[in-house]
Amino acid sequence: MLRCDALNVFYGESHILRDISIDVPAGQVICLMGRNGVGKTTLLKTIMGLLKPQTGHVYLHNEEVTEKSPDQRVRRGIAYVPQGRELFPHLTVEENLRLGFEARQGPQDSLTAESAYDEVYTLFPALPALLGRPGGVLSGGQQQQVAIARALLTQPKLLLLDEPTEGIQPSIVIDVERVIEGFKNQRRFAILLVEQYFEFAARLADTVVLMAKGAVVSSGPVSELTEEIVQQHLVV
Repeated sequence: MLRCDALNVFYGESHILRDISIDVPAGQVICLMGRNGVGKTTLLKTIMGLLKPQTGHVYLHNEEVTEKSPDQRVRRGIAYVPQGRELFPHLTVEENLRLGFEARQGPQDSLTAESAYDEVYTLFPALPALLGRPGGVLSGGQQQQVAIARALLTQPKLLLLDEPTEGIQPSIVIDVERVIEGFKNQRRFAILLVEQYFEFAARLADTVVLMAKGAVVSSGPVSELTEEIVQQHLVV
């Protein structure tokens, strides 16, 4: 579904991603883990087209998208919820959500809109009461719900989530986990998830990919990884 082949990314003279190759099969939840600064966010941004690799290739459904712009990748089915959410702060929640819906492929008629919005309101019941509020005044947990809902409205085939539990209250973490678990059970689309907490990843992921110093150092089914193995790479 998604394939990254020998990606190398630099920030100036700093070599951030080193020959990264990963596969994300359709319908699977893949969790990227590793300590801060190993390149996890850089990898997501490269997949999204926000950063360009010096060498290597990105494929989506066997189509090379390495040279495609972020908006072209959205049209092909990649949605991204970045670390920090990045809502448009002066737009209302309703307007932020509309941007996601208008970026989707296929029909955007009233029946499609009603169905799409009903789904995200069911997933995140707090959203309807927030529609008229600016995104910038929401709590971190509320912003995260809006950001995930906006991404889902694009009708993704691949959802990129960068530390969705960071800085939000436990009750919202439970809601986010419930939503991810629901989509995992449905196998509607693939999810590439960056997460620091092993317990959260272990409950949701099919496969864990461990990164250190810009490279993949281990990967495998979550059932074969212990917290001790993961922690070795989180604390290096």
